[in-house]
Amino acid sequence: MRNLIKTFIFFIVMFTLSGCIEVNIKVNVNNDGSGTIDEKVFFSKQLVEMLSSFGSMGDSTSDQKFELFNEKELKANALKMGNGVTFISGKKISENGKQGYLALYSFNDITKLKLNEDPGNKVPANTPEQNDESKNDNITFAFSKGEPAELIVRFPKKMKTSENAGESREVKVTNDTTNSNLFNMDQLKAIFKDFKVKYEISVNGKITETNAEYRNGNSVTLFEMDFSKLIENPEELKKFKSEKPKSFQETKDLLKQLPGFKIDTNEEVIIKFK
Repeated sequence: MRNLIKTFIFFIVMFTLSGCIEVNIKVNVNNDGSGTIDEKVFFSKQLVEMLSSFGSMGDSTSDQKFELFNEKELKANALKMGNGVTFISGKKISENGKQGYLALYSFNDITKLKLNEDPGNKVPANTPEQNDESKNDNITFAFSKGEPAELIVRFPKKMKTSENAGESREVKVTNDTTNSNLFNMDQLKAIFKDFKVKYEISVNGKITETNAEYRNGNSVTLFEMDFSKLIENPEELKKFKSEKPKSFQETKDLLKQLPGFKIDTNEEVIIKFK
């Protein structure tokens, strides 16, 4: 019963606190398919305090102390990212009142790597397990050695292909709209001012060909979302809420037009490098 209560409260507070997370993931790829992952995660002071109290809630006898940087947990996360992924090092960091951690992982075969694109997945493990939908939010990879080497980044399939897909989408949009109406603009600014997410790929070499929409030298951005810039443009937010995309692709096309958003709309991002 205690766990049930903790789970219920968790999902209430996380809606308002999910905007207090900043996640930066950079995958560095060598021409043999091996590489490293740089992970930088920040949590707002409010979220850290909430998670600390949540960890011991309802159990006054527990000796378990909340740790934002938990090496054991990060090693477990490495296993979830695929066979051959290993935690190398990490440390606590702080910046402008925010707290977080840096982590470095290595992998020997990028085709076995799975990256979860849900930022809520970075919340420490003394919260409830992620649901099945979150577990399916994985970015996967294909790789071919050669001159040039070819890396293919595959985004997760979000939309159902059945006839009921449109109906399911309409229900979700309605619920999201109802929830958002619970907050005025000032409250939304406070909630999402620190919500930033960025995933990028960097290759050890020169990119000779790519269909990536956001390239900078030997790096490409898969998606970048800075919600603080969106909240500062309420008219754009209202415009987005009024749209009714009929597919996940249309949703991505709309999102990339928002201030502070960079979202590659390709189903697969192809990078050739040597």
